[in-house]
Amino acid sequence: MEVEYKKDLRHSYMVIPLVDLINISDYCIKLLEHQRVEGVLSLERRVIDNQRMLYYEITSKQALQSILVKATLTFEQLKGFCEHILLTLERAYEYLLPEDDFVLSPEHIYLNISNFEPELCFFPGYQKNIRDQIRGLMEYLMNKIDYTDKEAVLLVYQLYAVSREEGYRFEDLRELLVMNDSHNQIEQRKALENFKDIKNNKDIRIKMTLIDKQQIIEIIMKLISQRIVKIEKILV
Repeated sequence: MEVEYKKDLRHSYMVIPLVDLINISDYCIKLLEHQRVEGVLSLERRVIDNQRMLYYEITSKQALQSILVKATLTFEQLKGFCEHILLTLERAYEYLLPEDDFVLSPEHIYLNISNFEPELCFFPGYQKNIRDQIRGLMEYLMNKIDYTDKEAVLLVYQLYAVSREEGYRFEDLRELLVMNDSHNQIEQRKALENFKDIKNNKDIRIKMTLIDKQQIIEIIMKLISQRIVKIEKILV
């Protein structure tokens, strides 16, 4: 997707041309032009040299990709970020905005500098499966968290594992975030199953019947230190 960035005296914009799109509905564009939808980038349609362009307002915002070039996410930042993403997707449903037209790539997700809340780019006709996009986003975030923050490590691997399940629901991710509101010990069954050691290309299987949250964290940190970077499945 072709993207340009433009500025005037007061505003900064991400600009995406509406080329090669056929029969897209004007409803979504008109809605976002005239009504503010929380968590979604405001946009304006312009025609320049007979070419239709969408101007997304990104003033006082930074792309997630730019922020995480050097910075890493703590547990609270990761949890808040994911909560806002899910809330925005649920809110979009109320406005009849197709979920597959949201762009969840790190360079298109913008965060408010003041409060770190994300705003999503809605691009009509994008039509990329939103669950696949979330899975890709979780995989990206796995390499962008503070690995000294054990809670962040546990959460990002759990989110990634859920996103790999076929037919998972947004509610599954939300329940996981709610569960992580508590820092108390949590009993879990058959946790941390089917890790894959990418370096040696062999499966590491850990079978447990009852295990508390702290033990899970310690095991994850130990595996990470051994360069285990992928989880095939976690059963919570």
